[in-house]
Amino acid sequence: MLKRGLGIGLLCIAGHAYCDNITVNTTTDDVKDDNLCSLREAVEYVNQGMPEAGYNGCGGKGANPVISLEQNKTYELKNKIEIKKDASNSNDIRCFNYRSARCQECHD
Repeated sequence: MLKRGLGIGLLCIAGHAYCDNITVNTTTDDVKDDNLCSLREAVEYVNQGMPEAGYNGCGGKGANPVISLEQNKTYELKNKIEIKKDASNSNDIRCFNYRSARCQECHD
């Protein structure tokens, strides 16, 4: 009984404040379902309302509306990116440096 209570308690603590930034992990400007997340795909994921299923390797359930980029990288853009969400609202989209990003607003 004690083991079961401890296990349930640890699950509640671990799962309470989980969140994950949208990490751009390729510098190319490709839009395809390849489990890589380009800057264009990350912005489009946010534009779509951040569906739980994710979008072409970006985001997913519990994603935080923060797009993380790696420091000292150049991100290729073949044409302009349209940001449809209101970027003035801090809950919509924010961009931070990969190494300094901290999760401040988590989904329960």
